[in-house]
Amino acid sequence: MKITFLGGGEMATELIGNLFGGGFPVADVKVIETNDERRRRVGEGFGVRTFAAPVSEALDCDILLLAVEPGQIAGQERPAHALRPRGAGVWAADQRGCKLGDLLWQC
Repeated sequence: MKITFLGGGEMATELIGNLFGGGFPVADVKVIETNDERRRRVGEGFGVRTFAAPVSEALDCDILLLAVEPGQIAGQERPAHALRPRGAGVWAADQRGCKLGDLLWQC
């Protein structure tokens, strides 16, 4: 199962650390982070592939986990049909390319 995190801050690093602590394969995790420093830190810290933008290679996943604060996604007003709350700070989006309704974790 391939997981891509949108956001590479504290929430994502905590979840990624827990995944790897449970034996999840590093090769199956990617992170999209626009901030250069956070992207470098999560890439070097965990050895995961990182991306500065949501390019198609980054979105080739089974699960896209949005690890950002609500409202951080530029231009998003969080329409009800596009984003559904899945727990404090975690949102699942419906779009093609990822089975986003299959979100596994709730914070």
